[in-house]
Parts: sequence; C-alpha cells; structure tokens
Amino acid sequence: AWLTPDTPEVTITVDAEQDDWVVINPGQSLYYRVHYDDGNHQLLMNAILTKQDELPAAVRSQLTSDTLALAATGRLTWDMPIKALDVLKKETEASVWITGTRSISVLQDALANTDVYPSFKMLLNDWTSEAFKAMGLQVRPDDTHDVR
Repeated sequence: AWLTPDTPEVTITVDAEQDDWVVINPGQSLYYRVHYDDGNHQLLMNAILTKQDELPAAVRSQLTSDTLALAATGRLTWDMPIKALDVLKKETEASVWITGTRSISVLQDALANTDVYPSFKMLLNDWTSEAFKAMGLQVRPDDTHDVR
C-alpha cells in the first residue's frame, strides 16, 4: 500500500499468529517511520535479545531509529526507545551501533541538566560496557573526560 497526500495513513491486515513478530519496511530507514503496536514491538525486542541473527542488522537499526524518532515527537512513550537502546548491550554490528549512538546523542541532549541525567549516565554505561570490552577498551578511574 502506498501513502499519498490524499491518503496519509494506511492500515494493513497481516495474517500472523499472536506470538509472531512482523517487520514493516524491512531494511529501510528514513523513508517512513514505522509505529509498531506494543505487542509486536515487545516481540521484536525479545527476538533481538534471544535470536539476534534472526533479524538483519538493518532491521535492528531501523527499529532503534524509528522508536526514538516516534518518542521524540510524542507518538511513543519513552520506555520503548529505552528498551530499543537496551538491546545494544548484546549488539556487535557496527551499523546498529552507529544508529544507536545517534539515538543516544539525541536522548543525552534531551536529558542534560535534568534530574534524571545521572540515571541516564548509568544506563549509558550499561549499554556500552560490553561493546567496549569486546573492542578491548577500558575506562580507568583516572581517565579525563576527553579520554573517556
């Protein structure tokens, strides 16, 4: 189905079981944002966490980008992009991390100078520590901010 100026929204019925996830616009980003319902979003997150190779890196990247963009415009609650970023802990694909760091940067700018910023920094450390270890990077207590 195509979106046109006269038809800004399209509903598509998909024949899927209750516990099947569905990907819309697979492998594409920045063309159309996909707003998954909560159930499908959770199934996709679980698939990424348990069977990461089942979803291509482009789809994992798209999901991260879409959820943050939709939350930034008030179309999603912020728990969804936090869950999408939380799966970065197990991510090894550079393209997904590129999207993830863009999303983290937007979130960091939004939360700077707020009461929740210290909690965000703890989440950020949780999201990135495994990737840093895998690359052999180690943060030392005496590292200055620009070295970290």
